[in-house]
Amino acid sequence: MFCLRLLPFNPKFAQKMNKLGVIPILADILSDSVREEVTRIILAVFRNLIEKLEKPNIAKEHCIAMVQSKVLKQLSILEQHKLDDEDIVEDVQFLNEKLQASVQDLSSFDEYATEVKCG
Repeated sequence: MFCLRLLPFNPKFAQKMNKLGVIPILADILSDSVREEVTRIILAVFRNLIEKLEKPNIAKEHCIAMVQSKVLKQLSILEQHKLDDEDIVEDVQFLNEKLQASVQDLSSFDEYATEVKCG
């Protein structure tokens, strides 16, 4: 998991994480995980996939992939828990804000185009 946390800092790989199917896999792990360390790392990866990219269109594709992978539902569940880890709280707030904005901007054409690109 720690290696995954470092991958978004490599711009070439970060751009391909959606096409490689990493986002849905991490979303599944997030929904099944009960360990705070795993949750912290996955949320940090998701945040970096949005925040650290130089190309806004790639960050938008990552947001759409996260929405399609039901990450918003997991964020809602995490918000309901009493979280002691400040990093998790900040990442949940950041991701919730970005994904909610993405949902509002998302048109059916954007969703279709993203699905076609990802195969």
